[in-house]
Amino acid sequence: MVAMRTLDGSCESAGIGQVDFVNLSRFGTDTADLLSWLADHGYAMRAWRHGAWERVSGVSPAHRNYLFTAKGPAGR
Repeated sequence: MVAMRTLDGSCESAGIGQVDFVNLSRFGTDTADLLSWLADHGYAMRAWRHGAWERVSGVSPAHRNYLFTAKGPAGR
């Protein structure tokens, strides 16, 4: 068995249940910084498209909700 830390655990301890990209400046950061931090910590950004969570590279007006998943061993 392997000990695992997830982003939701980190967010939960900080009182964060979701991220509203529009309000990031109130916390001294922006979308690019947050996405970079998540990628640096092994998370992939996904949006719901065509009936599945597909990997995306950034925020788009076409999507309102995103899922961040831990990358697998192959970086997927």
